[in-house]
Amino acid sequence: MFHATYIGICVVLCLVLNLAAEKILIVVGLAMPNAVVMASGYMRDDYPVDVIRSIKAMTETLDLNRYMPGHGPPIANKSAMLERADYIQALLTKVRSELEAGTLFNTLIDEFTLPGFEHLRGYDTHLKRNAQRILTYYTIGC
Repeated sequence: MFHATYIGICVVLCLVLNLAAEKILIVVGLAMPNAVVMASGYMRDDYPVDVIRSIKAMTETLDLNRYMPGHGPPIANKSAMLERADYIQALLTKVRSELEAGTLFNTLIDEFTLPGFEHLRGYDTHLKRNAQRILTYYTIGC
């Protein structure tokens, strides 16, 4: 029998339970490991900065080695959750850089690549959608 404690760190819609004795965190709906998308095939509509903040808060303040993502593999290493935060940060940085350079929206999406993340599941089919999501975040704020 495991003792689980609800953790109120998550600032986006997700379920987080800490199995402290096992150093495992249950994080449903925040960080599907080794993938550019969530189970739905889309990037969530949360504020991307809040997703990064939530992941960093959990990984920096809780003593955990692994997590149970609720989607994808049953258990993943903490590094997969951190990779998700890095991926979203890289999306934010690259889209903002392209916007500041004056790249047209269609060109930005059509030619979008994100070196270093090609190994993630769904990269070829969903990366442009993820860039579109970040473009929406920067242009209309949601």
